[in-house]
Amino acid sequence: MIDSKILDELSAKETVAWDSLSKYKFIMFGYHAAIWVTLNRIHHCHQRNPFLDVVKLAKLKIEKSRYPSGAER
Repeated sequence: MIDSKILDELSAKETVAWDSLSKYKFIMFGYHAAIWVTLNRIHHCHQRNPFLDVVKLAKLKIEKSRYPSGAER
């Protein structure tokens, strides 16, 4: 069973990370998101990464900028 303190900390870090991103504080977003990922990993919480959709969006943007015509690699 996952300790409720760890789950509370994950929730707090997620909230602070999203709040930071909403204020264009990209470094602070990365800091808190990294703590969330680390806590989730070292405590074997197996929670879905709440930042996964942002990472996928970034990868999509990079792909579109590299291959603007939609051509495959």
